[in-house]
Amino acid sequence: MAVLGHRRIKPAGEPTGEELYRTHCVKCHAENPESVWPRITHSYVPLLEDHIRMAAMGPEYLTLIIRDGGTSVGRSKVMPRWREVFTEEEIERIVTYLCGSEEGDAEVSGESGGRE
Repeated sequence: MAVLGHRRIKPAGEPTGEELYRTHCVKCHAENPESVWPRITHSYVPLLEDHIRMAAMGPEYLTLIIRDGGTSVGRSKVMPRWREVFTEEEIERIVTYLCGSEEGDAEVSGESGGRE
């Protein structure tokens, strides 16, 4: 990802964090007809569209649980690890979106935990 001042610009053609979230995460983590996992397992699956709550969890925690799965942070084994699916940059874009920091194609490094 290119860095220009304090803004990291997402290369053209790569999906945004929101696009990745909508493609891969809403099946379990959204309160809508697309959310199938909670209905199948009758278990609690946290809603991720509360950006204030997600930001309070912190980007490091969110990165870890997405990359290495629920058991990596003492949570449910139902949450799989995604490191074989997403690159580190894609995980960073998802985390930035979850924390409410995504602005179109640009991300502000200070709002995503200062990760470069």
